[in-house]
Amino acid sequence: DAAPGMVFLVPSKDLAAMEEALGDEVTFVKADKHGIYSDDEELATSFKDQQKSKDKDSLGDTIDAKSLAALNRGDISVFVNVPALLEAYKDEFGMIQGQLEGLKDQKPEGDTPGINMAAVMEKLQGITGSLLKAVEDHEGITLALSVTDKDVVIEEFFQLDEDSATGKLLKGGTGSEMPLLNSLPGDALGYFGVQCNLSELMAWSLEFAEAVITDEKALEVLKSTTSELKGLKFTGLAGAFNLSGKADEGLLRMVNLMSLDSPQKLRALSKKYA
Repeated sequence: DAAPGMVFLVPSKDLAAMEEALGDEVTFVKADKHGIYSDDEELATSFKDQQKSKDKDSLGDTIDAKSLAALNRGDISVFVNVPALLEAYKDEFGMIQGQLEGLKDQKPEGDTPGINMAAVMEKLQGITGSLLKAVEDHEGITLALSVTDKDVVIEEFFQLDEDSATGKLLKGGTGSEMPLLNSLPGDALGYFGVQCNLSELMAWSLEFAEAVITDEKALEVLKSTTSELKGLKFTGLAGAFNLSGKADEGLLRMVNLMSLDSPQKLRALSKKYA
């Protein structure tokens, strides 16, 4: 239950000056051309022993080449060893999984007209369970910040087990320069884009709605819409947002662009169900 310890391994040309600058508040040990320091004496000493050991169980033996390259590109970089983190906090992670398992057995208080709340809870359990599984499928997360005379670049790299469900899902996608972003206004506060097979995501969203809606008329309209939307192929989405500046119009003003094979058919459907 204790907070995780922290230890720093820093190369230095003058270890004596480094030790003096750090003072007595930390434990400092020398290891060849590196200074090792921590507020945990045992941890600092173990790192020195690790450097001397012939059988090193180091990060270099486990980190993949792409994560290491991203780590080295940054002026300030962080690598999260996800399997080790899950092992260290396996009890807490197990508690979260157990709580999610109990979602389907929870009975929502009160009734929501037209909505099957039991089905909603069951679907939410499936979504959160998939998110937790995606966390388990990660082998590492790298964050790197680089500063140049013109830019500040933040790079994020997520390494997944290629044979995992999440890895196989993402492997099926292809990279894109997201050309839709070029058609958005240039003065927006922020932008976002998604390049994937949105048809599958929309189909899942419609299936979710069909499972939880109990109003027969609304369900009939939804099923009809679902059937007609299945013929459309959505391939990309991009959007931009600004502050509205008017209290009665909401906080944000947004514009979205979508790439699909038959915009005329979507336009006709929008008019039909408006």
